[in-house]
Amino acid sequence: MGATAAVAIASSTKNKLPTGTTTKQGSFDKASPKLQKRLMTLLHNDQAAANRLITNIKLNHPHQSTNWAIEKAIYDLERDRGGR
Repeated sequence: MGATAAVAIASSTKNKLPTGTTTKQGSFDKASPKLQKRLMTLLHNDQAAANRLITNIKLNHPHQSTNWAIEKAIYDLERDRGGR
């Protein structure tokens, strides 16, 4: 598959964020500082991983808040790691 075909496929995916939804650092900054700190601790301060997690959660749950998405990311990480 050529690069053009890959771009066409990627741009035609059905899971897109609604207009006005922020997925970059700006969305993360609007969340509770306590939640931000907890997520970043779990991810060893990997901001790129945090953004990927939040973006993917918001793709599947577009009407939920950023705080909710971060809480879900924290829950999922702790669950997958065997709890606290």
